[in-house]
Order: sequence, then C-alpha cells, then structure tokens
Amino acid sequence: MAASFAIITDNGVILDVAPESKLTVKFVATSFNEDTVIKGSFSYPMVFPKTEKNDAAFSYGRFLENRLGRKSIDVNVSFLGMSWKRGKVEYDVSEKGYEAHLIVDNSLVADLLRDKTIAEVFTITKNGKFLSHKSIRIDGPGAGVNDKIVSINNSVGGYPFCLPTYLNPMAEGEMKIKDDGSGQIDLEGSVINDFSDGYTVKPDSLYGASFYLTWVIKEVCSFLGFRAVGSYLNDPFIKSAIIDNTGVRQGSDILTSGTINPAQHLPTLSISDFIKAIRNDHRVMVYFDSQNQVVHFEKSNKILSTPNRMDITDAQTTIPRIKRQPIGAFKLITKIDDADEMYKALPYEGSVIIGYTDTFKEAPMAIGRPFMRSETLWGVEGVRLPCKTQTGNCYGDGLNGKLAYNADNVYGKNSFAFRLLSYKGSLGLGGTIHIAESTADDIGNLDRTFDNSLALGGDKGIINKFSLPWYAFYCISEQVELQAKLNINQFMAINPLQKLFIAGENRAKIEMLMDEVTFEPSRNSETLDAKIVGYPHYDLNAIASGFRVVVNTPETIAPEGKLYARVLLENKNQDNSYRSYADLVIEFYQDPGLSIPAISVNNLHVHVVRQIRDYNGDNEPDPVREEGPYGDYIVSSNRVILQSNVDRYWWRYGGKDAMMYYYASDSSPLHDKFDVMGHWVIWVDGTKHPY
Repeated sequence: MAASFAIITDNGVILDVAPESKLTVKFVATSFNEDTVIKGSFSYPMVFPKTEKNDAAFSYGRFLENRLGRKSIDVNVSFLGMSWKRGKVEYDVSEKGYEAHLIVDNSLVADLLRDKTIAEVFTITKNGKFLSHKSIRIDGPGAGVNDKIVSINNSVGGYPFCLPTYLNPMAEGEMKIKDDGSGQIDLEGSVINDFSDGYTVKPDSLYGASFYLTWVIKEVCSFLGFRAVGSYLNDPFIKSAIIDNTGVRQGSDILTSGTINPAQHLPTLSISDFIKAIRNDHRVMVYFDSQNQVVHFEKSNKILSTPNRMDITDAQTTIPRIKRQPIGAFKLITKIDDADEMYKALPYEGSVIIGYTDTFKEAPMAIGRPFMRSETLWGVEGVRLPCKTQTGNCYGDGLNGKLAYNADNVYGKNSFAFRLLSYKGSLGLGGTIHIAESTADDIGNLDRTFDNSLALGGDKGIINKFSLPWYAFYCISEQVELQAKLNINQFMAINPLQKLFIAGENRAKIEMLMDEVTFEPSRNSETLDAKIVGYPHYDLNAIASGFRVVVNTPETIAPEGKLYARVLLENKNQDNSYRSYADLVIEFYQDPGLSIPAISVNNLHVHVVRQIRDYNGDNEPDPVREEGPYGDYIVSSNRVILQSNVDRYWWRYGGKDAMMYYYASDSSPLHDKFDVMGHWVIWVDGTKHPY
C-alpha cells in the first residue's frame, strides 16, 4: 500500500520515499518545558532514495560540488490527502540516499530565536554588521514633533511607544547632584521626559521612548515570518504594558530629527529568551502554527476555562499510564536589575510561594518592574513616578562625551534587565505641569488606584490576575501517557491549545492538555498511531480537601549594608548679638546620594566632636582653637535632633569671637553601620553651606 503521507515541495513535487521509511513526528507544546529552550516539533529520520525526481528537488545535493552548507527545502506535509503543516526538510547524504528529517512550527525559526536579539530586529545589517537603525518617524521636525508627542502620550496603546515620565539621576553616567552645596540628588534635574512646562519638549532635557510590549511581540513575530494573535495580546492591561529602558536623547535632537530608533530602547535579550519570559512569567500558552503562519499567545486561564475539548476516548488503545508529578509548589523569585542601585537602597518583593505542598521548586522570574517613588517636584507634593539609579544609554551628538554615550552603531552599551510598567496616559497636575504617567503597581497619582498590578503577589498581582488557574492546574496535575489511533480529522484538530477528553481505567472522562504527541501514519488504515503525553485537568471539586493552591504573602527583601548620613546645624532665629544657637540634626538615608530616607534605623551609636574656631569675619579659613568630644547618642529614627540649642557663635569666647562646629561619626566597634556624607550649616534664610 502506498504511504499515507506525502512530502510535497513548493513546486508541487511529491518526493519519493523509501518503502521502509516511516514518518514519525514528535509534535511538541511549549507550555511545560520552562527549564529548557523553546522546543520545536520534528520528525525522526526518513530516507528519500536517489531518484531523478528527488535529485532535482534536492538540487543534486548528494554531489559535493552542488552543496550549499545546511541546505534545506521548504515543503508541505500531507496526510491522507489533507494538508497538515508547512515545514522544512533538512538532510544528510548516505549510500541510501537523502537521510532527512522534517521540522515544523517554532523549529522553523529556531536559529533566529536563539541567535537574534529583539533589538536586532529593529536594525539593518549586512553579513552580521550593523548598517543603520530602523527608525519610526514621530512627525516632521519642530512644532509637529511636539504636537504629535502630546497625541502619543494621551493615547494608551494607540502608537508603538510613549514617553513616560520617570526619574534617573544616573541617566548620563554620573550622579546628578544639586549645586547648592547640600550634596543631595538633583531630582528635578533627573526627570526624564519632562513635560512640566505646558507639554513642551525642552531642548536641554532628556527624553526617551518606551515601547509597548504587545507592539514589540507583533514586530518580532513578523520578523520571524509569523502573525501574532491571541487573548494575551488583546488583554487591556497587557496592552498598557511598556518595556522599561534607559535610552535617552536630548530634546533638541528629537525635535530636529523627528525620529525614534526602537533598538536603542529595548533590552538585548534573545528572541527565545523574550518569548520564554512571557510564557513563563505570565503563563502564556504560545503556539507557532506553521500551516497558517500564525503565533498564538493565549492566556492560560482562558484556555483552561474554555468548554471546548475534543473527545478521543473512542480512539484510545491503552489505559493512561500515570507518572506522579513531584512539583506541588513554586517559589517565584523576583527578577532584579543588578545595574540599578535602587535594589541596594529600597526593600522589594523578593519571592512568592504558590502551591499546596511544603516543598517547592524555585522558579526565577525573567521580567521585573522598576521602583516607584513619591516626591515633591515643581512645587507639587506627592508626584509619584518610576525611578532608577542606573547608568543610562545616551544617544545623539549633543551627549557625546558623557559616560553613558553610545555611538551611532552602538545600542545598549550599558545593559538593563527586562522590566515592565503599565502606562496610564497623560495627567495634568495643575497649571502647566503634566506627566506621562506609568506605574509598576496599582497606585497612581491624585490618590487613584487601578485594577491590576505588575507585582507577583497581592490580589491585583500578575499571579492572581493571569496565572493562578494555571498553577492550580499544574500543581495538582501529573503526567499521563496513552496511545491512540486517531483518524485524520482528530489528528488535524490536535494542537497545544486544544483540550482533550481522555478516559481512565473505569472509563471516566478527564480533560487533558497535551505536552507531546509522537505519531506516525498507519500503513494499512486511514489512521495515525499516536503516543500522547499530557497533563490532566482534574475537577478540583472532586478532589479531597487539602488540595488547595495558596498564594503566600510575598517575601520582602530588605537592603543590606550600611546607611548614609548627613549632619545639619540648623541656625536659630534670634536677636542676641552676643551668642547664637542651632539645632544639631542627623538624617539617615539608604543611598549615598541622600535621596531615599532610611526605612529602618535601630540603635545606631553616634559620636559627636565639637570644634571651636576663631571668627575673624573675613573669607579666610579660621584657625581651630579647641577640639574634643561633645557627646554620644543612640538613635532609632531616620531624622533625629541630637541636641537643641547647641552653641553656634559666641562673642568673646575666651576673649575672642568664636564659631562652633559639630562633627558626627559612627562609634560602633567596627565603624560599619553608617557613613557620614557631609556636614552642612543651614542659615536662617534656608541657604545651605558645607563645613
């Protein structure tokens, strides 16, 4: 009997197959192999003999002089006259002929998935060398750009990108410090995408685009030759998600060029890692359909809740063999960006345990989220913005010479992790002040809250909103294996998004999601022999009590290491011309830039030395007359008045005018609890001067 399958070239040639050859194909889902690279579907080797028809189809590739390395042929695969998949035949040559195997679905793009980064999708190269960027035009130069940015930021998901307002004092590669002598971070000078002046792009300020996650997914899939569709891409919250980055240009450059280069604003992870991150972190069912050139991105809760399933119980030839699933819980570990100093200064959600057993499998997340801070900016209290303290990536001639500068043929010189924000649109804060608002959680400005958060834990977090049904399914499921004889219609309907009905020993029907199907056509009937491996979707209501999936309270990671302090002499307002006083204050911070107040201060020992200097009333340095211990203190707050009304100026102290200065230090045994970053006098009029 003739083979029940056919391998057909794009020219319509049906390849000759050796009589003893079988087409045994392993058809693989991507949902259950999170520890590996994205698996593809493939056949075991079969033989195409050295016939004239095959030689012509393979371009006489069995002769060395006709070889072109890694030669493959585009084909269509047919079963019993019905087209199943488009694929490629890759072959070696032996005395038998062309020994080949077939690859389909994401195996077709395996090399690109592994070798190309998502940033490279948006560049033009030749022989692997960078030539230019694929740019997106905002509008014509000048006022048109300004007006279009207003439209872009007023729309959530309406354009490929937005320009969200955020803080990064390290955007140019060096910490931006106030020039008032205080040594504090210049927050207003650290605003990226500053729209505080009537939504006008300021020529000397820094601006950078953030691209929507769904747009990047669709563009990457288009690059691979597929069209991206699915419920995940259509979800309103996911459509608001933007990819955080550190790429910036000067406003004058954007106004002049009128363009944005996506590659300069995307992390440099591979396409494979990008898709795996989405699949693993958000539990998205990803299915490359090579027949229709479509990639499906489906929310797992949608697939698990659909009533649609295919009954193959009549096709089963064996009772399912059960293999116990040892994983009953997961510890989801937050993705951090090691280059962002904020992780050393602020507590963050470290991990969440989800499942129903005491033992768990650690699952590092691949997608993070930036920190959020509330600051007083432009005279407005409580402006809440994403923030980072991270060396940026500067582009454009105007920023040449900055430590973070990237030349035209360089992008992402300073790496950054894959992190997401949710963009909320443009928000007016009064008068001319606007921000392009984004958030990493469910809290917005002006006391607003939202329905979703990018946190792992919490009622509004990613787990509860997107992936809890998948964990409930997977943590109590187990692997089963069975064999069946599928008719052609049943086989054509099987895919990783299609639930199956299978039967156990007592013929009770249970839903199952496939992991792998290994099949080959039967030579003596119009069926396909299939070995199916999958995970049953048990009826949770029928399971004994105790099988309960729990999202535990997130673990909080507190920063380790020393704190940072500044000492203030706050002069008192008084009429006494013979003697003046000040309050001696110490403040503790998490970061050396003194921008983040310390969260926890417990019994820190502070030693104070007083220095008395002659006061000559000129600008020359005053000689020190006396110096010695003044006091020892124990503090447990991030701002403490060590002592009120300490001497500041004394007329005729010891017969000569004198000024008093106070210096604090860490008096713990190892002097490792805090560093004093400086001492300042605050005059009555509010001006600050270091001493």
